[in-house]
Amino acid sequence: GNWSPPVRHKIIYSSRTHSQLSQAVAELARTSYRYMRVSILGSRDQLCVNPAVMEANNSREKSKERPELRDNEIMDIEDLHKLGKKHNFCPYYMSRELYQSADVIFLPYNYLLDHKIRSTLDIDFSGAVIIFDEAHNVQKL
Repeated sequence: GNWSPPVRHKIIYSSRTHSQLSQAVAELARTSYRYMRVSILGSRDQLCVNPAVMEANNSREKSKERPELRDNEIMDIEDLHKLGKKHNFCPYYMSRELYQSADVIFLPYNYLLDHKIRSTLDIDFSGAVIIFDEAHNVQKL
């Protein structure tokens, strides 16, 4: 018959806090699935290293222009923040570039549940596996 490659479903992992997301990212990095392309989304307050960039609307730099991101290392928010500071790029905009091609996206609950935030992300949810870590916390939002 006609062979086609297996479908790769995007995994969207959400949790209440960024520290919980960082723990999940660290766990993924310790598994045999560490080859997957990963992105973690956060706010400008959490990610940006440059006050002037924080106020800009479209100051983005492409990940393909960043050799330090090509080795597909799994990074949490702190790692991305440190790398941005070291290599002089904005981690906030970089995370927005990385999630487009990511296999696994880590993000806070409100990025999925708040319609305004969700619509700005432009994530294709069709066929995605969505995980709510400790979903009993969702009702507290």
